[in-house]
Amino acid sequence: RNQEKFYEVDYFKSSFKLALPPFSLEQMGRFSYKPDSTFSVYVKDNKIELALPQKGFFHLKTNNETKDGVTFFVYESSYPKIKNSEQMILASRYIMAKKEFESCLYAPDQKAAIDKFWIDIGGSSERAKELIRKYYARVHESNKLFTSFQEGWKTDRGMIYIVFGAPNKVTKRKNGEIWTYGVAGNSASVVFSFLKVINPFTENDYYLERSEAYKEPWYQAVDMWRQGRIYLDN
Repeated sequence: RNQEKFYEVDYFKSSFKLALPPFSLEQMGRFSYKPDSTFSVYVKDNKIELALPQKGFFHLKTNNETKDGVTFFVYESSYPKIKNSEQMILASRYIMAKKEFESCLYAPDQKAAIDKFWIDIGGSSERAKELIRKYYARVHESNKLFTSFQEGWKTDRGMIYIVFGAPNKVTKRKNGEIWTYGVAGNSASVVFSFLKVINPFTENDYYLERSEAYKEPWYQAVDMWRQGRIYLDN
């Protein structure tokens, strides 16, 4: 997009926390532009060679003043799919108690631990397989739909999509999205409002407007999963 002979590339480690519950009033740490390292790449024969060996993301700046540029996101080779037991455990945090999560994560046999978790809440191996299939399909879909500078399942929209399922209605606005679970205008419906965040890396970054009013519907949805039932099986 310009005739520079070299470009600066900022590298950011991808170690972001997953989304907080929708009723949490704890302040979410907003992303600040502080790269972990910076290096330069040079134009040769009208080409740029850029090796991306580490997980995280790389921002090649075409304008140092505005931080405009091109961003490359690096994930596991299996991404956006969930391929191993550790990834399964991490993505199950939304419906796990803290002790359960830590017990699974630090278990000598992570596969046996996460299998036991799903069998315990499903009541049988067959039911556990169905719960696993549905839950991680939502994780996979969240990664495809909501990935920004972090994995899609870790984002606010990913969290809601995994636990509640696909909304009955999505209203897109210039500065955000409204997700409705139920009939629009019905007082019994649950409505989530997401605000679009402007950053130089992605057009796909949205932040949930949190409220204590979400506590009851959140725990109802989580409890359904923990009773071996799929919330909004659509």
